[in-house]
This record gives sequence, structure tokens and C-alpha cells, in this order.
Amino acid sequence: MTSVNKKFQSPLARARGLGSSREGAHHWLRERVAAVAVLPLVLWVVFSMVNLRGKSYWEFTQWLSQPWNTALLILFVGGVYYHAATGLQVVIEDYSTSNARQLCLIFASKLAFIFMGVASIVSILKIAL
Repeated sequence: MTSVNKKFQSPLARARGLGSSREGAHHWLRERVAAVAVLPLVLWVVFSMVNLRGKSYWEFTQWLSQPWNTALLILFVGGVYYHAATGLQVVIEDYSTSNARQLCLIFASKLAFIFMGVASIVSILKIAL
């Protein structure tokens, strides 16, 4: 259809075929589940950091060497990075107009979040062990 004919179309006719890709609801749900899963861990981290305020590095390493604390901190870091990656993906999809740029930005951001997550988990394990 030529551009001359498009200007005479109704808004509904122009919008047909531009509907949902049927992935938005699943992505939205994953983002919300990640947020709900991280919320108790955020409360635990805040409570733990308040209790560790003024403690020495040795006392912190003793606290972190307890398996329960190590596991919860790793879950916290993984959940936060996952939630941040899904949130940034939505921002990129909403504000990037070029499909090629969108794919590059999403790939680069996911790669960066994976790198930061792995580095954080390795750091936690290095201190804990």
C-alpha cells in the first residue's frame, strides 16, 4: 500500500498487524515474580547489615562463612541482577527505535549483568570460604 493511501486509513486500519507479539505478559510476570522473590531477601540484607554495623572484617567473614548466610546472599545477588536485567530490557525495548540497536543493547546489557553477577558470586564465595 502506498503512503498516499495510508493517510486516508482509519487509526484502527493502520494499527492492524501491529499487535502483541504474545511475549509481553510472560516477561511482565517474570519481572514481577523476581521482584516479589527478592523482597524478603532485601529485608534480610538490610537487617543483616544493620546488625553487622561496626563489626570488624573478621566478624563479617565469620558471619558470611555460615552456609545459610552465604546461600541467601548469593540468592539475593542473583535475584537483584536478574530483576535489573529484565527491567533494563523493557526500557531498551520501549525507547530504542532500531531493531539492530535494540538487539545489540539487550545482548550487551545481559552480558554485563551476567559478568557482574558471576563476579559478585565469586567474591562472596572467596570471602566465605
